[in-house]
Amino acid sequence: MSILRKFSIWRLKRTYYSGAIITRFIATDIRRDIEVIDASKIESDIIVCRIRTWNVLYAIKGTRPEPEFTEPVELHLDTFWD
Repeated sequence: MSILRKFSIWRLKRTYYSGAIITRFIATDIRRDIEVIDASKIESDIIVCRIRTWNVLYAIKGTRPEPEFTEPVELHLDTFWD
């Protein structure tokens, strides 16, 4: 295993640990939150997580409540923000 891959796995383990919530805006006012449940397959770039995607403006204005997370699902790291 190359040094570059070892560093990449180390960085992934520090970012995607069990209980972490990673947040990113996928559009101007659409936010996706990912709650990591299990990161034991992180070397294969796969984690078990719960996802919620919501419109921040609607929640701030009070027209819609903040949604709940979905059921746990196993996802590849490349498909999180699609």
